[in-house]
Amino acid sequence: MMKRAPMLLQMIVILLVSIAASYAFQHTQTVYTITGLCFYRYFIYGLAAPLSYVCFSRFRRTVALGFSLFLLIVAISPYGQEAIELFPSFVPILATLMGVVTILYAPKSKGRGFFEFVGALILPAVLVESRIGSSAVLIATTESISYYGLIAVIACVLGGYFYLRFATLTNLGVQQLSSSGSDGKDLARLSLWNNLFMILVIAGALGTATILMMTVPVVADVFRPALVTLPTLILALALGAGITIAIVIYSLKQSERDAIS
Repeated sequence: MMKRAPMLLQMIVILLVSIAASYAFQHTQTVYTITGLCFYRYFIYGLAAPLSYVCFSRFRRTVALGFSLFLLIVAISPYGQEAIELFPSFVPILATLMGVVTILYAPKSKGRGFFEFVGALILPAVLVESRIGSSAVLIATTESISYYGLIAVIACVLGGYFYLRFATLTNLGVQQLSSSGSDGKDLARLSLWNNLFMILVIAGALGTATILMMTVPVVADVFRPALVTLPTLILALALGAGITIAIVIYSLKQSERDAIS
């Protein structure tokens, strides 16, 4: 059970990140469409072909080539538009598959391919919500993701990103130590504690960011008369929170080193 626990934690995070990114993908619509579909859905479907090759080639090149060719053949077939229309429903499965391969089965790839794919999925929602350039074609429709929904998705993806980047390095280190003859139970215990520590750090950082997002407007309204500009207060709070988080992380790391020594 101890040996499987780190893999289970990583699998849960992979699922959460994949579902969150696909939620943003499915609930973002723009004014600009091609044959009734948002233009970026065609773009991301085409992008999935090379990214899937990059991802699966770390596992097996024949599988990577076959899957990429399958995506391209479907796209140019008479059923291409229908396939691209259904692609958002297929996204969580593909993203999860990429995450499992590059993080659990082939950690030497350091998650290459999976994170690029998740980033491509969430980017359209970020562009639409931010109204970059005030472009008319990027204005979201009523079916678009809400502001707070977008914040939640970004927090989930960013938190999962940093955790999984750490997890891939941990998996790679465990494999190297295992090949050198280290005890399997000790490696599993070390991996589990590393995973739990990283989850706590990321959860604390995301929690702090959420609290700041909710409290800064309230605090700013209270102290606004005493300040020349609002950004001064926001900067001070952000710097204080950042220093506090850094001290906590350093203290935990230092205590972990002392315990090991």
